Amino acid sequence: MTIEKARKIIGVVSEKMTDTQIQLIIDCFDALIEVGFQQFEEKNKLESCSFNKNGR
Repeated sequence: MTIEKARKIIGVVSEKMTDTQIQLIIDCFDALIEVGFQQFEEKNKLESCSFNKNGR
């Protein structure tokens, strides 16, 4: 996401924020999304293993 897009999403509050502050928000959201994606993949792997062990 670009800083310009983030400013549009954040709205009026972004007017008082620096580009660096907005980039930090973008980086944090990216990190959260990555962690969530990794957890989703791990859950699917575990369910797949459980499925195979139970022979279903």
